Amino acid sequence: MIVVVDIEDSGGDPGAARAALRRIVRAALTAAHVPAGDVPEPENRAAGGIWVLPDTVPKAALTGPFVAGLQERLRERAGLRLRVSLHAGEVTRDGRGRAGGALDIACRLVEARPLRAALRASGRAVLALAVSREWYDAVAGCIDPAACRQVPLTAEEPDEVAWIHLPGEDLPPEPGEPVPPGEERLRRVAARLDEFETVEVAARGHREHAAACFTRVPDVPDRATALWSALEDLTDRWESAADRAALESGVHDLERAAERALQQVQQAERQFGELLDERAELRGRLAVLHDADVAGDPTLAELYRRARESLWRAPCDLPAARAAVERYARRLRGVR
Repeated sequence: MIVVVDIEDSGGDPGAARAALRRIVRAALTAAHVPAGDVPEPENRAAGGIWVLPDTVPKAALTGPFVAGLQERLRERAGLRLRVSLHAGEVTRDGRGRAGGALDIACRLVEARPLRAALRASGRAVLALAVSREWYDAVAGCIDPAACRQVPLTAEEPDEVAWIHLPGEDLPPEPGEPVPPGEERLRRVAARLDEFETVEVAARGHREHAAACFTRVPDVPDRATALWSALEDLTDRWESAADRAALESGVHDLERAAERALQQVQQAERQFGELLDERAELRGRLAVLHDADVAGDPTLAELYRRARESLWRAPCDLPAARAAVERYARRLRGVR
């Protein structure tokens, strides 16, 4: 069983995103009841990794619980979006790593242009899934056929097809497909705003927690109220307008505004997580440095005390704490 995962959008430091990707994939495989002994270290890709699992792992477990586990954990880590492919076939190993035709197909699946386009066009999806024709046929019932789309694997090979899916989201219209009627688009905007408001409320709660822990925490303004007001105005005008075509641009603008607002909230959430990650990293670094400390040096002891106090103080001034740890590290290097 071949699982290829590429990072579409890291939302920050690529190195941190790659480390988060490994944790997320392992946790999702655990949630799918894949034994830890069957989960190898991934083969690195430029934008992600490859996991080759034993044939004993059920396709249904990867298609259902594993993908659901990825999606759940991605919702908890704002800013990270993934493309995932699933395929089965023989994989060999040579002097340069894993190889084989099945692996080539899995990599082409995750790089397929329609998959990339669908994820980029979606304002809400955090994950895009592509499976091979053989895989799709084998897991009938695990994915709603109405939520999938058959696409050519490459423009040069139209007979080679894949099935793509945005778990929990509608696939954007293909080029040339009719745009949904205005009433339907208004209903979709309302559903998106309902979801956005839930995310925004949660983000404000996270912001309150972060503000208790750190100085210089970004604000999360109330954007949902203004968006709901704009939607109500558009709905009233739509019901009374003779020329509804003139309001189409207003619906489009509101859709874009809702997507931008969501991205801004996700950015704030990402910054909250980065604050926690940096503090944890500094605390870990300070602990490692202290293990190598030279006993009996009063200056070192005072610098350690100040660094530790700055990291455990609430609210924590991270730039000041970072500088305090660096001063301690420089002094320790000079003494040794």
